[in-house]
Amino acid sequence: MAGGKTTDEAESAGGKHIDQEDEASEEGEKSLMEQTMDYCRTRDFLKIFEDYIINHIKYFKDAEEEEHRLEWTKIFEDYLKLFEDVLASFIDKKGGNYAAFYRECREKQGEGTPEEKHFLKLLLASADYQDFSRIMVREARYYYSTGISHFGYVPPEAVEMDDKYQDPRFAKGK
Repeated sequence: MAGGKTTDEAESAGGKHIDQEDEASEEGEKSLMEQTMDYCRTRDFLKIFEDYIINHIKYFKDAEEEEHRLEWTKIFEDYLKLFEDVLASFIDKKGGNYAAFYRECREKQGEGTPEEKHFLKLLLASADYQDFSRIMVREARYYYSTGISHFGYVPPEAVEMDDKYQDPRFAKGK
């Protein structure tokens, strides 16, 4: 086209590709909960918790599901703190507010879509000690009987036993 924009120029606006603009405007139209739901499905998010599980299965070696060791409570508290920090960081990055996010979650429990209600069930389950310990015991049992993890490669140092679990919040020198 003489005097008009080429296809490439029409697709780009201010150095930004039209698809990127659509994605950004689509994300801007989504609620904070919807954006968080999307984030919680990403590989980056899931990998954080898969790595956490891999690095802590050694404390659940030879455990029975009915058994609950005192150190597991500390590991669970550490996991909860990580979970809350990761969510809070994402919400802050999106310009949101953690308290507002939880208010939106409470509203959606009764009046949300089936997808939102399912997400909220998963969110609550991720903060449940019984579910956490059950997952850790099963993953440890699987790893120690097969030599592999459901979450991929397990570095040897992740399963080398140390004396006992040290809660990183109270570790010396931190």
